Amino acid sequence: MPRVPCYGDQWNILPPHSASVDELRACALYEYARECEDFVDLVDQHRLAPDDTKHSEHLGFFGFTHFDFLQAVSPALASLVRAMGDKASLAKPWSKLPAGIRTKIVAACSASVRLATPDELEGSYCWQFCGEMPAMDTMFHIGPECDDAAGDDPRRLLCLVLDTRATATQIKADIGRLFDKSIAPLLRGKRGRGASGKEPLWAALRSLAVMRLLSTRGLAVAQTVAQAAGCRDLLPEKEKDSTRYQRIDHARRTFRTLFPGLFIHEAFQSPPQMLSDAAYSSHGSRGRGRKRRR
Repeated sequence: MPRVPCYGDQWNILPPHSASVDELRACALYEYARECEDFVDLVDQHRLAPDDTKHSEHLGFFGFTHFDFLQAVSPALASLVRAMGDKASLAKPWSKLPAGIRTKIVAACSASVRLATPDELEGSYCWQFCGEMPAMDTMFHIGPECDDAAGDDPRRLLCLVLDTRATATQIKADIGRLFDKSIAPLLRGKRGRGASGKEPLWAALRSLAVMRLLSTRGLAVAQTVAQAAGCRDLLPEKEKDSTRYQRIDHARRTFRTLFPGLFIHEAFQSPPQMLSDAAYSSHGSRGRGRKRRR
């Protein structure tokens, strides 16, 4: 059985401040994917045997490759792996990937306007597990309730159906009218040019960095390590214990949000735990500094 990865020494994962929102998004997806041992193994197996289907037969699946399993659980991760080509692996941290590979991954994650693929639609709602498709009026509804909650990914998935009998000029004009009538009023002037979309991604990476820092160290040692690396703000000396625990919980929630397919059957079986969360829990950092309730 392969050794379970430990990322206690791979906590310094924040890209430079000049990084684009697309690079931050790709980095967050990549680093959080590395927290799932199943993903790490699947990507390695896909690289070594991209056409192998024998492994799935004992599970009752026939003709499924390792990549097919990735695609079913996370279309976004599958797109990232496809961009890596024959170099596909989650073994190295983002900063250690060759620049050319990082560029390909960023390009795969950064399309601003495109049609949703059937795999993305199926993966988002997991119709293969849930039976009937959702009613059409519940799919990708655009309304005031789409307001961003704190820390949520501000992007929204739109499914556009085009009448291909129309000319390109007609379709372009109709898309513009749809935006002006139904989408622009929801933005209310506070997003768009004035919102980079970076902060939720920075927060997700900072939370994961804190979890990794504390996964193999006590608080005092972790603070010293962060300070020596010029990252004192990750674990400030006067930070409340509750704030630190909130960052750990935020990393857990982000993992769940990025890979909802891992939690489909959690009512019947326990979903996989983040590797760094498992190390953090076993290290005993969870209770340090917390006052016992009477």
